[in-house]
Order: sequence, then C-alpha cells, then structure tokens
Amino acid sequence: MTQALRQILAGRTSLVVARRPATAARADLVAWLDAGRVRALAPHAELWADPAYRAVFSTEAAS
Repeated sequence: MTQALRQILAGRTSLVVARRPATAARADLVAWLDAGRVRALAPHAELWADPAYRAVFSTEAAS
C-alpha cells in the first residue's frame, strides 16, 4: 500500500482486495475467498503457512 493510502485508511475499518502478499500482510485480518466462499479468516502470517494460500499469490495462478 502506498503511504497516501495508509494515511487515508488509518483509524478506519476498510476492505482491501490484495493481489500482492505485502499488501495482505499489512491487514489486521485476511478473509481468504475461494469459489465465492470464505475459506479462512486469519492474519496473513498464519495463512501463509498454507501452501494453497501462498499459491493464490503466485504469478502462475494469475495466468
């Protein structure tokens, strides 16, 4: 997230759709969506332990 976006979101409840793991890592809580359903709700660091979650951010998954 850019500095400007962090300032705008400071102190607010916000929903951010992330394509980069660094952006997801800045969130307090991540809702991992899969086929229209919430697959998991946890901090990014906890989800990162799951290879399927890491695959969401791979460049091959986007192709």
